[in-house]
Amino acid sequence: MSPIRNVKIPTSANFAKLDKRTQSEMVPWKISTSAHHCVKEGLDQCIRCGRFGHLKVRCTTNLNHTPKGDKPKKALPYPDWRRVQNGKKYSIDVLNMSPRDLAKAVAEYHDDTPVISMTIEEVAALDAIEAAGPKTSQGCQKHSKADTGSQNHSQAEESPAAIPPVESAVLQ
Repeated sequence: MSPIRNVKIPTSANFAKLDKRTQSEMVPWKISTSAHHCVKEGLDQCIRCGRFGHLKVRCTTNLNHTPKGDKPKKALPYPDWRRVQNGKKYSIDVLNMSPRDLAKAVAEYHDDTPVISMTIEEVAALDAIEAAGPKTSQGCQKHSKADTGSQNHSQAEESPAAIPPVESAVLQ
C-alpha cells in the first residue's frame, strides 16, 4: 500500500479480485426482508451445525453420531458465510430465502428457552421476599471519604480485639 493512501479497503480492482466472504468482511451485507427471522432478531448461528441460538464453542451437536432416523444438521462450508450489518456472520442459505422456505423456517423454528409460568401465589411470594430484603445491597453503597473514615473508626472502637496489634505483624 502506498504511504499516501492510508485506507484499509483495497481499490475497486483489487476488491473485485477478493472472494465474496472477504468482501463481506470489509463491506457487510444488508439484512434483507427475505432473511431468516433469526437473522433479523440478531441471534447467533453456529458455524458447525447451522442452528440458531449458539456458536461453535457451545455446540453440543455430535456430527459423527446421530440417533437412528435423524439426519445430522451440518452448516454450509466457511466460504459460504457472510458478515452482515449487525456484525455477525450467517450462512448464505438463511440470508436470501425464498418465500416458501421462509414460511417453512418460521413454522419449524422453535425456541429452546423454557417458558416460565407462575401462579398468582408464587408471584406474591416472590414480591414478599423482595419487599423483606434489604433496600440496597452492601456492595452498591457509596460513601464519601469522610463517611468511610468515621465508619471504620467507630468499628475499631467497638471491637478492638478484631484488629491485630502492630507488633505481632512485624517479622523478627
